[in-house]
Amino acid sequence: MENKTISFVPTNPTTPAPNGKDGPKGASGTNGTDASYSYDGGNCKHNCSSPATRGSDGGQGGAGLKGTDGFDGVAGPISTMTLTTVIGDLTVVAGAGNGQTGGNGGNGGPGGDGGYGGNWNPNGYTDIGNSCNGGSNAANGNTGPQGTGGPGGNAGNGGAGAQVIIYYTEITGNITTNIVNSQPGAAGSGGAIGGTNGAPGKVGVPSKITLIPLT
Repeated sequence: MENKTISFVPTNPTTPAPNGKDGPKGASGTNGTDASYSYDGGNCKHNCSSPATRGSDGGQGGAGLKGTDGFDGVAGPISTMTLTTVIGDLTVVAGAGNGQTGGNGGNGGPGGDGGYGGNWNPNGYTDIGNSCNGGSNAANGNTGPQGTGGPGGNAGNGGAGAQVIIYYTEITGNITTNIVNSQPGAAGSGGAIGGTNGAPGKVGVPSKITLIPLT
């Protein structure tokens, strides 16, 4: 005996919503000041008068952007169908589309480069008596911290259910109904570091199939 199926279910999303963009790199630190020397004519030497200074630290990276919210699932159809004589079994399937998954938040941007430390002997003196900074350049600044990740996109809600009415005059087999409940998408994940996840979605309103024999 032949088994026929009539479906009233829209398609589901195949890809998540777009991710947020990563944050920009932080500002670079400023370079330190070079050492300076004064000349001692009595000893014919250059002596340190101002030591080289350390480079400043780089700035924090920019924040990542929010992921795009997922769209809600496609609503199921509102449909009425009239069948005459159905030979064999009949299955009626009704439902709505699932919600889309939210996009992930963008990652926080990398920290800026630290500034270079000042040169201990910028003029290349060879007659130094008392050297600045112990004869070494000042320390470079540290790389700045990574920016905060963007929040994830919210999950799309499940679509509103289908409302289907089937009128029929005669069927030689059995009529079976199958309700496909729509589900929400997943929430997008927050970007690194520290981004918050998106909000969850809701299950869609259930579908309904009504079978009415015509007598």
